[in-house]
Amino acid sequence: MRGAPFGPDDGTLAPWVAVSSLPFAPEIVIPTIRVYARLDLGITKRYGFKPSFNQTYSVPDCPTGWWVTPYHFGVDQGPVALMIENYRTGLIWDV
Repeated sequence: MRGAPFGPDDGTLAPWVAVSSLPFAPEIVIPTIRVYARLDLGITKRYGFKPSFNQTYSVPDCPTGWWVTPYHFGVDQGPVALMIENYRTGLIWDV
């Protein structure tokens, strides 16, 4: 969330952060991922979810009608891959 912890929370969410929390709270993360998938944030595209979005910030030219970052950042894909594998097999924590 942009602005936290020192500023006001502006409603920006980062789906990759939720996915990276999968091994810690799968009972919360899996339903959250399903909701994000219904928001058309690019989960089926080459790089997966867009890194952040904000439904409270209106953007008329955007297909969703609200702000979705147009960029992808490689730095957020590392934790996603590691934590999905950790959830699946425990390999990361075992190593």
